[in-house]
Amino acid sequence: MHDEIMPPDGRGGPPRNQKIRTARQMLESLQFDPLVELVETQRKFKSEAARQELIRSGDLVELKQDGKPKAYSAQTHHNALSESARISKDLTEFFYKKAAQESENTVPPIAFTVQLTHNDPTPPESEPDL
Repeated sequence: MHDEIMPPDGRGGPPRNQKIRTARQMLESLQFDPLVELVETQRKFKSEAARQELIRSGDLVELKQDGKPKAYSAQTHHNALSESARISKDLTEFFYKKAAQESENTVPPIAFTVQLTHNDPTPPESEPDL
């Protein structure tokens, strides 16, 4: 009578694969690809770091509304470099994990049994105490 109410595995929710499928469908309906967004964000940080390097070297001078040049911002430069590196690391780890997951389980595991027996009927001789 209550069997149709209880989840089959007793965890209290849909299986993990169903949650992943639902999340993936939601992202697709929003036309959102997290990897594409990460790559685009990484490129923006990389171009901002390059822009800050040009400002620091004096090759690029941007003027404020009052006509004075914008100052180089070491903090902005550092933040752009560190965020670009962090995103690159995340993307690299994702692709390496993905490649590792695809290469795993290509060979089925082989079960084996190890039996430890003593074939010699005589007990081992103990050494005399000194």
